Amino acid sequence: EAMGAALSAGLREQFGRAGPEAAAMADELMFHASTADLARSLVSNSILARAEEAIASDFAGQPLLEADLGESVASVRDALGLHAEAARGHARVAELRARELGAAHPLTLEARRAHAESLLAAGDAGAARGIVDDALALAASLPAYGPLRLRLEQTDTELLAAEGDRAAARQRLEALH
Repeated sequence: EAMGAALSAGLREQFGRAGPEAAAMADELMFHASTADLARSLVSNSILARAEEAIASDFAGQPLLEADLGESVASVRDALGLHAEAARGHARVAELRARELGAAHPLTLEARRAHAESLLAAGDAGAARGIVDDALALAASLPAYGPLRLRLEQTDTELLAAEGDRAAARQRLEALH
């Protein structure tokens, strides 16, 4: 948000130097634009996209390091509210970790959970459901009250609520606590 506000202020300042008519036009344009969305898009499409390209090329021979760095980029996208893009990053991380560590490894399951959370935040509960169901089946061997298993169960509860089954979500949440 702050970056968007700074972008807006900078544009207004530049247009203001061109005279009052240009300043008025800038104000009208800014009224119809979301500078916060523009700033997020710039960060995603320039800084984060370049980071992903560098990670893919520089660490192609080190898939676990590539996964760790990719996870950081996906987490930044989530923090920026770019959940669909973050979901693609988390999916890549899960794919790398599954290939290197196995589908049931805790780091793989955590990446799948993050993927599902991003999909849910992006409004794709259907896709998130499949991922969570698969991850929960693979997590059956984890301790029932272990942190990862609880996070997966929490994500499943959030999905139940998003799917409209609030009573079941509440029941599951109460059982977890």
